[in-house]
Amino acid sequence: KSLSFNGLDIWKDTAGYYVDKHTDNPEFNVSLQIYIKNLPQLATVFEYDEQTVMPKADPNCGYMCDNTVGIPHWMNTAIPNNFTRYSLHATWA
Repeated sequence: KSLSFNGLDIWKDTAGYYVDKHTDNPEFNVSLQIYIKNLPQLATVFEYDEQTVMPKADPNCGYMCDNTVGIPHWMNTAIPNNFTRYSLHATWA
């Protein structure tokens, strides 16, 4: 299937930011998140084939996700005080 690049953003997640289990908007067929500055416990957690999967949270690591499948994902913990997480996020439709 042919996809069109929507664009990219730099996300800045500050102390207290947290996201519960959810699926992304299927209007964005594919999303990509690359961690620029992160901590190991702050990687996005995925549920796939009844397994929990967490990609590396190191800088320049991340994931690409097919949002049309509806894969649940979340954070295990909130961004701690005195830390800011930065990510590059891109989408295709």
